[in-house]
Amino acid sequence: MNYTDAKNFIENKDIQKSVFGLETTAELLNRLGSPQDKIKVVHVAGTNGKGSVIAFLNKILICARLKTGTYTSPALTDFRENIKINNKKISKKDFAKLIELISSEVSKMIKDGFCHPTRFEIETALAYLYFFKNNCDISLIETGMGGKLDATNAVKKPVMEIITSVDFDHIQYLGNTLEKIASHKAGIIKPGTTVVSINQNSKVNNEIENACKLNNCELIYADAARISNLKYSLKKTTFDYKTICGNQIKARIELLGAYQPANAIIAIEAAEVLKKHFKISDTQICSGLKGAKWFGRFTVLSRKPLFILDGAHNAAAAKQLAKSLDIYLKGKNIIFIFGVFSDKDYKGILRETAHYAKKIIIIDAPSDRALEQSKILEEIKKYNKCAFPSKNIEDAIKQSLENTNENDAIVAFGSLSFLQDIKNKFRST
Repeated sequence: MNYTDAKNFIENKDIQKSVFGLETTAELLNRLGSPQDKIKVVHVAGTNGKGSVIAFLNKILICARLKTGTYTSPALTDFRENIKINNKKISKKDFAKLIELISSEVSKMIKDGFCHPTRFEIETALAYLYFFKNNCDISLIETGMGGKLDATNAVKKPVMEIITSVDFDHIQYLGNTLEKIASHKAGIIKPGTTVVSINQNSKVNNEIENACKLNNCELIYADAARISNLKYSLKKTTFDYKTICGNQIKARIELLGAYQPANAIIAIEAAEVLKKHFKISDTQICSGLKGAKWFGRFTVLSRKPLFILDGAHNAAAAKQLAKSLDIYLKGKNIIFIFGVFSDKDYKGILRETAHYAKKIIIIDAPSDRALEQSKILEEIKKYNKCAFPSKNIEDAIKQSLENTNENDAIVAFGSLSFLQDIKNKFRST
């Protein structure tokens, strides 16, 4: 099997659906030798912040000279980018070789009467297998959705679980209350492990605490109340943080956004826990925080004109985006480029953000899940009368740049799925 064959296998339209449940994934992984149980895993769940936390922690571990695997989603450019070792994506050769092995086991599964694994289940198996075969010191694994029934949850005993901020998203699958959603996220917690979470809504905390008690786990809260001397700029954020064990960290991060200090302190507390397993210094923690990169989270694409990309795709993330607008763009004339999937809470997103803009340009998200521009325009009119449709991304960018001056700022958000296209099209204009 070559790389094209492997891509075609992954892109098979019959396996694109999402299916809750661990049976198929567990069967596939068992046939592959259970690689997920032969590696050290940090399992990460949450509604928002998972990718950023992994970006911080990954760079810390690389600075500590550890061979670190990362499995994140969604992939924005090609599906090799979500499986990396030390920030280098899986090669086409390895991708094809391992997919050939997986496809052989899938064929045997089907003959034995099992369901065909979904794309996400296959990618999850690929990640675990790749990290095992490459002898990673540690692997950071992000859940796709939820936690309890997520394919990644086939791992039996992670080194640690991390739960980032939890809020409303995917309510059609996870439930319509914070308690139900948090219960799904806390479903990754395994007996006798250590859990690191951000101190947040009491309803969420209670679910996490109950799961920890049930599984006899140590629970460590990263707490924003222990952040001091916090300073924001469009180049960096600096702050001091006192860990739960009393260690003082002077942090500088270059991932922007009001929400990033909270993500950074989760990574700091996680690194403190991992000191029990690996040699990690405070200098390496600070170097990792400073060097972390993660595209699409209040990413400054250009400074003249000021053009920012943000992946805010639910109401909670939009609320954090609004805080970032207050911090970084106060006094600026803000122009939005906005598009969203139909299964997202677009009303909640617009409620939090639409009034900030002097002009909003609507684009179609690149999927048959895209919400019609007419519905978005109808909702925007409740908060902002200056909104316009666009033909495509190029047209939206062109509209956003018309008559701009040094006091204008363009912010594109609503879905991670089109940010890479906007980046590419903007640079070609």
